[in-house]
Amino acid sequence: MVTEKDCLIATVLGSCVSVTFFCPRPRLAGMFHAMLPESTNELFRKRDDCCTMPNPPLDTCKFVDTAIQCVIAKFAARGVKPSSLEVKLFGGAFSLLSEEKKNVREIVDVGAKNVAMARLALKKLGLVPTAESVQGNRGRKLFFHTATGKVWMKYLGSRTTMRRVPRRR
Repeated sequence: MVTEKDCLIATVLGSCVSVTFFCPRPRLAGMFHAMLPESTNELFRKRDDCCTMPNPPLDTCKFVDTAIQCVIAKFAARGVKPSSLEVKLFGGAFSLLSEEKKNVREIVDVGAKNVAMARLALKKLGLVPTAESVQGNRGRKLFFHTATGKVWMKYLGSRTTMRRVPRRR
């Protein structure tokens, strides 16, 4: 999703990953929530226009690799280059119970794979997240303000209040 509207987008992440995109001029913002690291559908991966079609395939933003392509294509359609974007990366937790963690982490740590794919896809575009909160063993609740690019986050199960995610220095 890419919008020029002033709104607050909320999402909850476990092993899934979200990247927020913000361009101050023109004021545009985008975000996705992807469940898996990589699409196996060659149609998505090879077609730069699949995200700008009037009715893109529904699975496009299900995968981190194609979701990033899709959001970047939507910004490009509005004349925004990747170098104009501020990006922030969230999610990728491994939240199975402790006994399950020992047995399956190396095999099914989808969260770590999602984060690795997001970093790789962003790096290929010359983008480095200005803020991130990734991996660990707790999910996150996010609020993204599209007019400012600010993100507030809270760990699931935490009694703390939402806190704004600061930019890296």
